[in-house]
Amino acid sequence: MKGYIPSFTFQEEKPTFLLDFLFESLHEGGKYLEQDIRDEINTIAIGGSNTSVITISFVLLMLATFPDIQLRTYYMYLVIYMKLLERVIKETLVLYAVVAIIARKVTQDVEGQKAGVHKKVLFNYNLHRNEKHWAQPLVFDPDRFLPGRHSSSNFFPFSCGCRNCIGQKLAMLETTIITTIIIHCYVNI
Repeated sequence: MKGYIPSFTFQEEKPTFLLDFLFESLHEGGKYLEQDIRDEINTIAIGGSNTSVITISFVLLMLATFPDIQLRTYYMYLVIYMKLLERVIKETLVLYAVVAIIARKVTQDVEGQKAGVHKKVLFNYNLHRNEKHWAQPLVFDPDRFLPGRHSSSNFFPFSCGCRNCIGQKLAMLETTIITTIIIHCYVNI
């Protein structure tokens, strides 16, 4: 890849993916160096593959454990374009956090109404298992992600904010595609 990126040709369209943006920035003499782009590609390809495989494994475990949801997912896949599967994946990420601890560092202490946030903050999978934020958090219920039933402010499998997982969309897409292929090939109807 070294030496290839500067000769990359661009369409007149606006970049739609992060890597398109990085390539364009390099091509136009921007702030990203070729090494920066290689580092980002390595982060996505190497860093994301293990977490995606773990997520897919747990999704398949949940579908095998709950055959009624497996069948609903299969039929909903045929009829409603995988909306149930998306909810199954999200619910699996609630129960089985692939990344159990996400470290954050703020620049200064912040005092709130109930508690202050200190310079080092840790979010972990306990948030997804907290009854204050989730009704019956240890029960596998993909329908909790139906519109109007869930607050996304308590769902952090990929972290949140400007420093969230760079491969979040790719991880959801590949988990959906691989799980769909497996369901399509192996569900006995």
